[in-house]
Amino acid sequence: PPILKAPTFEDNSLILSGTGLANSEIILTVSVGAYNDTKIANIDEEGTWKTSITFDTVSGGIYTIYGYTRKAGYASNPSEAAVMEYGTEGVIKKTSRDGNQIYFSFKDLSIQELPNTIINNPDLLITVISFLLLGIILTTLFFTVLRSKKEKVAEREVAEKMNNGSTKEEKTLRELLGGQEEKKDVEKKKKGKIFSKKKNRKKEEKSEKEEDKKEKIFTKKDFLKDFKKFDPDTDSGKENSEPKEEEKKEVIVTLTSKVDE
Repeated sequence: PPILKAPTFEDNSLILSGTGLANSEIILTVSVGAYNDTKIANIDEEGTWKTSITFDTVSGGIYTIYGYTRKAGYASNPSEAAVMEYGTEGVIKKTSRDGNQIYFSFKDLSIQELPNTIINNPDLLITVISFLLLGIILTTLFFTVLRSKKEKVAEREVAEKMNNGSTKEEKTLRELLGGQEEKKDVEKKKKGKIFSKKKNRKKEEKSEKEEDKKEKIFTKKDFLKDFKKFDPDTDSGKENSEPKEEEKKEVIVTLTSKVDE
């Protein structure tokens, strides 16, 4: 379909222009109130066209212009309408799209037309509501995070005051009971060691007493070893020369027999 630019008035002529299929013709329809007219214009090789419609008297009202192209017996779809409002002071309002550009301006909106504009443009309503919801969600999230940080700081300060500025590790009931059991085990081990030492000491004392009670057997060999100097015989069993009278000493030896108990 062809594209219509914003129409303009020059004296009593309505100037129309736009773009379309190259080397074809465009059929334009202009309507205002009860007036309806058709105009045919040629589109050049570059795809642009321009024409005008002259009125005897320009009447005020809303002008609606649309068109379609035709070539070799084939016609295109109709274009989007270009709307213009004309009054005693000239052009009051015109609505059209140049090319494929989207046109929107807040200054063209009025309070009276705002409800109709929102109803006729549901996408605009969805966009506004989406932005409002997004703003509410972001604001709520920001204040929630800020409040949680303040609560954490306050809890930390209270905990420090309760602990007098020192943080002590808390022990569970199981750890406390486990510590008591460990203490009991240590005490039992200490008592066992002391008892075993006393027992070993008693055993040693008993063994010493038993050793003292055992009788020692004094053999001939031991006797000869300790009292060799008193033995007059030689190693071969012969008698030594009798010692002098001065060297003779009286040695009293007594023998006793072993009595079995």
